[in-house]
Amino acid sequence: MDTKDRILVGVSGSPGSRAAVRYASHEAARTSAALRIVHVAPSYRPLISLYPTAASVTPAEVEAVGHAILVQASYEAQWYLDESDVERLLLTGERGRGLIAASRDVRMIVLGRTRGDTVRRIATGRLVASVAQHAAVPIVLVPETWVPSQPRGRLLVGLKRLDAIPVALVRAALQLADQRNAALQLVHVATATPDDNGAGAVAHRTAGEAAAHEVRRRLEDLFGEFPAVPVTVEVPSGDPATYLVARSASEDALVISRGVRHPSGGHDANVGSAVLRSSQCPVVVVPVADEPMPTDLGDIGAEVVSAPGARLGARRGEREEKRDEFA
Repeated sequence: MDTKDRILVGVSGSPGSRAAVRYASHEAARTSAALRIVHVAPSYRPLISLYPTAASVTPAEVEAVGHAILVQASYEAQWYLDESDVERLLLTGERGRGLIAASRDVRMIVLGRTRGDTVRRIATGRLVASVAQHAAVPIVLVPETWVPSQPRGRLLVGLKRLDAIPVALVRAALQLADQRNAALQLVHVATATPDDNGAGAVAHRTAGEAAAHEVRRRLEDLFGEFPAVPVTVEVPSGDPATYLVARSASEDALVISRGVRHPSGGHDANVGSAVLRSSQCPVVVVPVADEPMPTDLGDIGAEVVSAPGARLGARRGEREEKRDEFA
């Protein structure tokens, strides 16, 4: 019985999709996991922006395009992985439901983000929201500019609220930092007001230091479970989205929880959307354990067309060189 961990990466052939394959393959090689590459082809007339000949495309042609996307992604994955550790899966149906259907036995879902026009951004946002709403495992959204490089050894966790810190989020971030030998910084950005200067700024800084101390006190036992992970807590003031996006340029990953509706309104969701849209590093979206998880997804709407194992002759020597380069 195959007990190896699996990582799922959703592919579409876009630049963001190729970055997702690089990230997922690198992560799979780093953790000795297998990789499942999934493309979900539409079962309806596709958008012209995705398939230029949409007006005359046939189901067989859609399937052929899907197979070609999978073959190319498999070839790229085998720079880092043995072909026996790469699985290809072509589904038809709605993309979000298809990815969830294929993720039942994986520990991570990786998706790519491509810079583009408003339509593409909306489509990506809806896909991520759909998958995040139902996924039981972390989702990683990778910007198209991501390439494997020497780790900085830093992970950043964005905390939405200080009065209800999700322990599951902090624990997941600590585990990730522990696995990567990285330091962890917890950040809650207090929204600044127009008169936050002079005495107001000093008051904010003092209040922030007190809040950070309180967070450390409340999470002391949890931090103690990961003694090898250096942890700092910061409560700066400013615009949360702007601050987190700026900080993302110097981090290995930004860790957030998926959106939670609460009486304070939709501000948190706006911050999360901005981070997902503009972060300069991969964003890990953690499903918080105490959130209600849906138990009935209805008709998944994804049909397995084929699931062949990868059969591409990767250049083993070159692949080993790349592994050594980014070890």
